[in-house]
Amino acid sequence: MGKKGKNQYLYSISCAQCAAFVMNYRKGGKGALLRCFVEGIESPEKLAAYKQKANSKEDLDNLCCPQCDCLMGVPMIYKDGRLAFRMLNGYFHKKLIK
Repeated sequence: MGKKGKNQYLYSISCAQCAAFVMNYRKGGKGALLRCFVEGIESPEKLAAYKQKANSKEDLDNLCCPQCDCLMGVPMIYKDGRLAFRMLNGYFHKKLIK
């Protein structure tokens, strides 16, 4: 992951519309969640598998709620070349796990 060290936090990301669990994400720093890097996705296995199989943003699907199919993020390539989902503000909730 980009930021290494003690300032990493594990968040549970859920849908703002239906409150369904979407993923667990390891984030560097406490700021706003603007993007979710593929390498920080811990679970579920379907999303975590992108770490091995995705090489370009065309390999990524839109990030949608598994229950209500609400769009929560779109694939992007960050300026340093890492794959990520650009999160759509207001369509998801984050809860600190640890």
